[in-house]
Amino acid sequence: MKINKEIRQLAREMLRASFTDGRLDGGKIASLVQSLITKRPRHFMDVLQYFKRLLRLEIEKRHARIEGATQLARRRRSISLRG
Repeated sequence: MKINKEIRQLAREMLRASFTDGRLDGGKIASLVQSLITKRPRHFMDVLQYFKRLLRLEIEKRHARIEGATQLARRRRSISLRG
């Protein structure tokens, strides 16, 4: 799938519109996707796929994976995860 400039721009605009107070808003995402499906612009399936990719990358960027060489004790692990 070759992604042209128009597809990238539309998907990025949708991503920017998906935020509420600096956080992704599931309701906005659903309404944006529904609106795109209803309008059916040129290459809308490619836009949806690229938008899905951008969402996945944004979610991964905001999550941390904690890895260690040894397993933590159960109590210590719960304390460290709480903050």
